Amino acid sequence: MNSNKISVIVPIYNSEEYLNQCIRSIVNQTYKNLEIILVNDGSTDNSLNICNEWKQKDNRIVVIDKPNGGVARARNLGLDKASGDFIGFVDHDDYIEKEMYETMMNNMIKHNADIVMCSSSGVYSDGTKTKSYTNYKSFEINKDELINRMLSYEKIFCSSVWSKLYKREVVSSIRFETDITLGDDYYYNGIAYTNIEKFYYDEKSLYNYRVREGTISRNIEDNHFFDKYIVVGRLSQYYSKNDIRESEAFNTFKFATSYEILYRLYEYKGNSIEKKKWKKTFKKHAKKYPKKGFKDSLKIFMMKYLTFLYTKITISIK
Repeated sequence: MNSNKISVIVPIYNSEEYLNQCIRSIVNQTYKNLEIILVNDGSTDNSLNICNEWKQKDNRIVVIDKPNGGVARARNLGLDKASGDFIGFVDHDDYIEKEMYETMMNNMIKHNADIVMCSSSGVYSDGTKTKSYTNYKSFEINKDELINRMLSYEKIFCSSVWSKLYKREVVSSIRFETDITLGDDYYYNGIAYTNIEKFYYDEKSLYNYRVREGTISRNIEDNHFFDKYIVVGRLSQYYSKNDIRESEAFNTFKFATSYEILYRLYEYKGNSIEKKKWKKTFKKHAKKYPKKGFKDSLKIFMMKYLTFLYTKITISIK
């Protein structure tokens, strides 16, 4: 089993506070045949020195130092360098359980899967942890169901790349979109899913990610706040170009994305021009959205005609 090499790609930018814990958790994996690619993305703190110190301790570590260009470019450079049979990602301020890659490789072989995903836990500043996807037990599904459920905006299938292990051939030709910050993982997975036969999810929580309170409110102030909707358009173009039929579920994906953007524009007091524009977009997609009962219909009505009131009420009871 250990004959299969896993390339673990870690994009790094100014992460000296958490970087040792992150790298240590990868180095100490029970699965030993790893290539650990640390991509320093122009850090201005001590991150590069930390990477080089670890490189001296472990010959499985490769350090790449590059000018700052964003996480997508850093991941792409790691993908270009990777020589493993399988590909994994870890973010610079996160850490993984010691048996994560052994468990995922076992699942890959046992279930003859092309992508394996594990559950994860959010780690808060006070040290408390919250497990993700508690309503899901372990399962396996085929490509058609996977794509359909992702396009239905089922959150578990729109999740980050770092909770997954990919067969190399599934992602060998895919790279991250360098102009997208929010939703870049959605796009990457949305294409990767088209290259598989079987997907396996393990309910064990093996990945720990830092929860950054307050980051969403800052996103609305920059151009990347609307990236998720760009992802919708690009996935649509890709599927059309490759003769992949857009299922009815894609209407849900478009609807849910426009709903999320409109909701957050009101939640974080976006400008009136953007609100007007996105309300129009939301109404367009709401026409094709397959409503699911009275609650769904009421929510859509409120978002269409009483948006300020609806967001105020729902925010207050969160």
